[in-house]
Amino acid sequence: MFNIKFLWVTAFQLLTTLLGSAQIIDTVAAGKQNALYYVDNNPNLIFNWEVEDGTIISGQGSSSITINWTNLAGIKQIKVYSNPLGSCYSDTSLAYVLVEEMEDIYLPNSFTPNGDGLNDFFGPVLNAAFIKSYSLTILNRWGNIIYESNNPNEKWDGKDAGGNTLNGVFLCLLNITKTNNKEIYSKKLINIIN
Repeated sequence: MFNIKFLWVTAFQLLTTLLGSAQIIDTVAAGKQNALYYVDNNPNLIFNWEVEDGTIISGQGSSSITINWTNLAGIKQIKVYSNPLGSCYSDTSLAYVLVEEMEDIYLPNSFTPNGDGLNDFFGPVLNAAFIKSYSLTILNRWGNIIYESNNPNEKWDGKDAGGNTLNGVFLCLLNITKTNNKEIYSKKLINIIN
């Protein structure tokens, strides 16, 4: 029988060895926007930041930065150099951020296209940056196609081709191939509630 505490300590020691004395300070979904990171502020220091696979949106030169993370998953390094005013001496600090691919795809089973601004559109909740191919098809109870889309950012408004808002139960077929070639197929009944 394995000792869970021993396995955890061993895994932590291995990760610490790989990363050095720096630590993982945050876990974010790939594509995360406006992530804030900071160090203790000292008005006598100038700060210079370097971010692996992220874009610094604001704060370069100050003690805090805002980053937009790219869609590349992995452990990303944040490095900050602090220089005393008028000095060429520099102190460097390292930290790491775990950027994770959003694997989960949530497909609701109902929506209410009544114009109240809540659940007015239907479609899967997913990170489109990791989608290679996508197909969403909605069928009525007679098997007629009511709605089709190959755009993961497009949602169905609950209307037929004539612009009439529908009501009742429909069949949703979802086919996705992710950029890592993982295929996802879902067949689900959805309910339009007005």
